[in-house]
Amino acid sequence: MSQLYRLQKEDLPKAAEILANAFIDDPLACAFKELPDFKEKFTAFFQVPITYAHKYGEVFAPSKDLEGIMAWTPGHKAEMSLWRIMRSGAIKPAMQMGQAYKNIKPFVMQTTKDRKHFMKGKDFYYLAIIGVSPDHQGKGFGKRLLQAFIEHGKKNDLPLYLETETEQNASLYQHFGFKTLNQTEMPSLNMNLWSMVRESKKNYPIK
Repeated sequence: MSQLYRLQKEDLPKAAEILANAFIDDPLACAFKELPDFKEKFTAFFQVPITYAHKYGEVFAPSKDLEGIMAWTPGHKAEMSLWRIMRSGAIKPAMQMGQAYKNIKPFVMQTTKDRKHFMKGKDFYYLAIIGVSPDHQGKGFGKRLLQAFIEHGKKNDLPLYLETETEQNASLYQHFGFKTLNQTEMPSLNMNLWSMVRESKKNYPIK
């Protein structure tokens, strides 16, 4: 991680905008697109986890130019309780989401359910979000961020856990050693959810 840029608090609004642009075609975006102030609410959706991770984990970019963003937390801080959201300062963007939160609530509930089930009693690192600005995609920035996360897991001999909403991304993560623990159809959002883990020797295996 030493060769990456650790985001400062003042970087977070721009980082959220970058992630909103990066995920504009993600299935989850459909939960926001029919709402007034779509872009503002979608940006707030990303500002919540990066603000939270800035307090309870780490938020990195390849450089100060913020070509891409990665946020992770220790597993025991992965659940964003109301108290932690308030302490981290993420309550403001959470409130800005408004109706959009009701739309994505099935997604939030399923991710929480899977993570608690598969990682119960285990130490791990949780990849809350990773994305690359559209202007910088295809240049290796996402790979650089993900590899740094993987090396951090190896260094501490802990598994890595994440979710994704597209088969293409699931295949990409498989290439980096992640395996699918569960795939869930979510008809209300017209999407699937993949819950994935990269195992470590200490905690092997996860079923």
